[in-house]
Amino acid sequence: MEDVVFARTGAMGWGAPLRVGSVDEGVGRVIERCGALSQRVLGLHVWPRETQDPLGKGSSTSPPEGLTLADASDIDALLRAAFGRRVVDGARLADDSDSGRLVLDVVLVDPGVWWLGLHTHAMTRWALPGGRLDVRVPAGAPSRVYAKVVEGLAWSRAPMQPGDWVVDIGAAPGGGTLALLERGLRVVALDPAEMDPGLAAFGDAFRHVALPFQAADLAALPPRVDWVVYDVNLDPRQMLQPLLRWARALRPVRGMLVTLKLNKPTSHEKLPWMLRTFQEAGFPFVRATQLPSNRREVCVWATRSSA
Repeated sequence: MEDVVFARTGAMGWGAPLRVGSVDEGVGRVIERCGALSQRVLGLHVWPRETQDPLGKGSSTSPPEGLTLADASDIDALLRAAFGRRVVDGARLADDSDSGRLVLDVVLVDPGVWWLGLHTHAMTRWALPGGRLDVRVPAGAPSRVYAKVVEGLAWSRAPMQPGDWVVDIGAAPGGGTLALLERGLRVVALDPAEMDPGLAAFGDAFRHVALPFQAADLAALPPRVDWVVYDVNLDPRQMLQPLLRWARALRPVRGMLVTLKLNKPTSHEKLPWMLRTFQEAGFPFVRATQLPSNRREVCVWATRSSA
């Protein structure tokens, strides 16, 4: 699954779907089926079927009584109580020590139909059920890019630490910049457009250079840039190589969180080339996924180190 860009999660289906009349019945039948696993300690992922048009253009395809993330959280709690010590704390799946753990997937297709599956956890996979993060964009956030950056940081497990310097390319009006600043990072926003004036509240942790990255004087940047975040609505087939040449000049940049736009019908065919381009530019460890908030685009995490 780690090589499948356009699927955030996947599992081996386990038996026929459960058709249940109530949550309590469903919990009981999941426990009954898992008796086949004896006393093996499992991870547990419970999530509802995703029903929204991924391009954000259509209405939900779910039935009116479709289940929500909140419903999934309640069912997860009931299953954990019933399993007891046979399931690990969900937060542990973000830890290397649980790589290789067998994970039970419970997909809530609708209130009366639950699908069961199994997968093996790895650090290259989402640690979150269904690869979904319930991001609440703050009121007044400059843009929806806030959610993309929060999701990208969670998926990549980017080791960004408070005080690190990040260059945010294509930052205006500042949704992603806000998400970075809230996490204690220091941000240089590179964008000729105006940034949200509220970002000035972060003081010296925020700088705006009102230029595209190609025209920015490197002397205007901090002496050490740790990370690059990029989200520009331009064809990556033209922009990716100039971006990576520019990033190489910022050594020792440790990693890049990059949104690649796939606005043309055949853009996805160039994805293998795009990912190789990161590797050839000195970022050998590359992963890509389509985040929950992505539309015609994918998120790439490229680093110099596998750590």
